[in-house]
This record gives sequence, structure tokens and C-alpha cells, in this order.
Amino acid sequence: MSIPEFIAAIETYYGITYNIVELKIIQAFLKSNIDDLEKFFKAVISHHSKKWRSLPDLVIFREVAGDHDSIELQAEIWWQKLLTKSSSNDVLITDVYAHFVVNGYGSWDRFCEARDGQYRELTHKDFITRYINAAQSGLNNVTPHVLMGFYGTEFGPKAERVRIIGDQDQGKRLLAGNTSQTQIEKLTGFIKQI
Repeated sequence: MSIPEFIAAIETYYGITYNIVELKIIQAFLKSNIDDLEKFFKAVISHHSKKWRSLPDLVIFREVAGDHDSIELQAEIWWQKLLTKSSSNDVLITDVYAHFVVNGYGSWDRFCEARDGQYRELTHKDFITRYINAAQSGLNNVTPHVLMGFYGTEFGPKAERVRIIGDQDQGKRLLAGNTSQTQIEKLTGFIKQI
């Protein structure tokens, strides 16, 4: 997508046209700051609502360009990844911050109960807030490990029930290195059954 095509798409989407001065400023900004205009177009229209009946201006473009790889966007991506996964199996979440947040609920099963319960929107906001706080603090000493799902909490963990959420290769390496952690989880699973 070229800059003129981007401008035409924005004007068509919002049903309004830029004046000449705005157009020159926006073209200069796009030329010097944005590489992937198609991806940027999608980000702009999701950020700037049609209900305001105005075109996104330079301030909006700067906000969106700054938010492109933000922590909040990463948190939202991980929420979406976790939203569709079953609570039945044990999981290994490869993203350190997402793992840290879910682990804070006690288990994968408990996180899924909160995620799928009647207060989903509150859990969503809580997840985003916790993810951002975790990312800003760094978490240098956290290594993702297996989090127990429903079957793991009820019957004890089993390696064949572990589902990797995120980078599969990284997850396999973590599983191979977490044999002592798996032993500990088997022991705690056994103790919980008693």
C-alpha cells in the first residue's frame, strides 16, 4: 500500500477528506515513520472510532505508531491466545509475563474458571493490568513451568496432557529442562489427592 492509497483508504473509511495542510503533514509523517502502511491502517481504524465523525489526525497517528509494539498490545495478544484454550489439560505458557499472571491465580484451571465465569470482563482487565506490571518490573528470575489444568489438579499431572501455548520449540526446551519441576508437581498433586 502506498501513501496515496493509505490516505484514500482512510478518507473512504471515515467518509471525510483531509485539507491540504493536514494532508502534507500526514504524508511527511507516514513517509518518515511507517514502513507497513497496511498494518498501520488496521491499527488506526481499530484505535480511532467512527463515532467521533472525524478523521484521525497526526496526534492519533503518533499514538498508534507508538502503540504498535507496546506492552498493552502484547498483553491483549496473549489474552486472546489464552481465551480459546481448554482448562482440561495442563499447560506451559512460553511467555514469561503471561505465565506469571496465570500462575498468580494458582493454577491454569483456576485462571480458566475466572476467565470463563460471569466476570470475564473484569478478569480480562485484571490480566492486562497484571501483564503490564509484570513486563515493567522485568521478572528476570521467572522461568515458565507447567501449570495444572482440571485433570492435573484432580488426578495429578501427566506429561502427555501438557499443551504448549506460544512458541512450540521454546516450550519443548522448557519441558525438557523442567524435569525436576515436573517431579515436584507430581508430589504436590499426590499430596492434594490425599
